[in-house]
Amino acid sequence: INDLKNKSLEFTKKTGITLVIVTINESYSDHQIEEFADDFMDYNDFGNYENKTSYDVILAIRNTSNYNRYYYISTGGTAQIYFPYERVDNILDDMYDNMHNDNYYEGFKDFISSSLYNYNKGIPSKYEGCYVDYKGDLFDKDGNRISFEKGIYKGLLLPQVPIEWNWDVEEFLCQTCVKAGLLDDAWFDNDIKIYSFKAIVFNE
Repeated sequence: INDLKNKSLEFTKKTGITLVIVTINESYSDHQIEEFADDFMDYNDFGNYENKTSYDVILAIRNTSNYNRYYYISTGGTAQIYFPYERVDNILDDMYDNMHNDNYYEGFKDFISSSLYNYNKGIPSKYEGCYVDYKGDLFDKDGNRISFEKGIYKGLLLPQVPIEWNWDVEEFLCQTCVKAGLLDDAWFDNDIKIYSFKAIVFNE
């Protein structure tokens, strides 16, 4: 455990992004584990230190219960820029063998080393110019935030964003959910409100 702690602290020192490892033993579904991880990250204010308020964090969670041995990665703050979903998928793939052989120690070592490897690749080109505000919310280079609302959660992406980033309809819906602080499949929920609108883009 101390070795993982030291490696996590070394990662944070190199990147400025807090790295968190969580294990639980619960009879949870995939969706519940993802919610637990996101809430755990939000409620503990990880990454909020040394006068920083952008909550830069990458968190890996593993459920050790035989009911569902699911593992998941959540990101916040500038980690959303360095670790978009494509890179998160790569990190999860690097963890796969050890995690599915119940070798959690090595699996979390893979998480740390793969995260550092992907961080060192720099910001992906399509995320260049993106930034995070003081609340940890992510904006594209034009300050853009379809609009989703569920309870207190709201998110907005302008109609031209999926065209510029070559997203299909499903990816657009998923990314807007993430923008709203929801899980990417929240658009399936019956109580979610989806607003559409048109935008006119003026060029000089």
